[in-house]
Amino acid sequence: MVAYFTIAFLAVFLALIPSNKKLGLNCAFLVITIFLAIRYKWGNDYVAYLEMYQNFNTANFDLFDIEKNAALRGGKEYGWVILNRIFGTLHLGFFGMVIALTIFENWVIRRMILKFVEPKYYLVAIVFYVFSTWFPTDASMMRQYLCVCLYMLVVELMVDKKVRGYLFWSIGIIMLGTTFHLSTMITMATLPAFYIHFKNSSKSYLLMAGIGVILFLWNTYGFQYIGSALVQFMIADEGVRGYAVYAGEQGEIASSGLGVIFSYIKLVVLLFILPKIAEKDKQSIILLVIASYFIAAIAAIIPPAGRMVLFFTVWEIVLWPWLFKFAKRHPWMFVVILAQLLIMSKEIIDFFYSPIWHYHFFEYHTIFSASEWI
Repeated sequence: MVAYFTIAFLAVFLALIPSNKKLGLNCAFLVITIFLAIRYKWGNDYVAYLEMYQNFNTANFDLFDIEKNAALRGGKEYGWVILNRIFGTLHLGFFGMVIALTIFENWVIRRMILKFVEPKYYLVAIVFYVFSTWFPTDASMMRQYLCVCLYMLVVELMVDKKVRGYLFWSIGIIMLGTTFHLSTMITMATLPAFYIHFKNSSKSYLLMAGIGVILFLWNTYGFQYIGSALVQFMIADEGVRGYAVYAGEQGEIASSGLGVIFSYIKLVVLLFILPKIAEKDKQSIILLVIASYFIAAIAAIIPPAGRMVLFFTVWEIVLWPWLFKFAKRHPWMFVVILAQLLIMSKEIIDFFYSPIWHYHFFEYHTIFSASEWI
């Protein structure tokens, strides 16, 4: 935990470089990337992924035999098998794969900050990244973190709409993501959101109010009526049953009652400011964050669905800098931002002291402590 906070504060300090904001951001991500790239047995799933890598690379059939590769993952997610075997074939090892994935993932997150955040708010983005549980998440959820970053590239394509055939490229990237983690399929449903634009009008505010009521009813009453049937469907799969146990354990460190109340306050704020923001790209990203509230209700009944929320909540890294700018014209927003920072601080401390995460996260190790290159 000491190593984590040291790197987090160092990243914030580097982001404070006043003369060149982009240089500060680059330096911050450099130390973050190095910290995550050379980790060793830091993260709940680290050892499981290492054993998976070793198991996949004992296979002696063709590297790109999809059917046989899929069989190693229970008939699904063959992309992850092939990726592991590529690094094994090139003799780069598991460490090499972790380093490559870490570099790619942090390059994507940095790219999104550069694209969607104004330079003078880079510091805010870094703070909300390194002091949230998103930072250590990369150390555990290797497959899904990769898929989340792939989806961030999809969002960039859909927002810009500059690349010829951008929709087909987006669908292709999502389908690629499903070969690493099946939860990526849910992001297909978000593509229509990038064609929606709200005007600053009374009709838009009525629509936002309607969405708020629907979300409240959905979270409070609606999903429980169909939840039991979906639970039975989900647990019919042995793999999902095992995963549900793990995801259920994660639910034990869910936010306190105060945190839940604040999440609804945050939802009201997002619904309020959505029509006020003229930029279509920002509206689309705010809609993604709002969508996380639908998924959260499902996760309360089906714990594995909680992982799907990550595709949407990651956008809070660029959302909070926008809200910080918004607060300059609406000072009451600073209260919301301060509350979010306090809740994040509690959550990250709880994370490291949770019996679920403590053993694998509290003490940081590097690959240099390993007896050999694995």
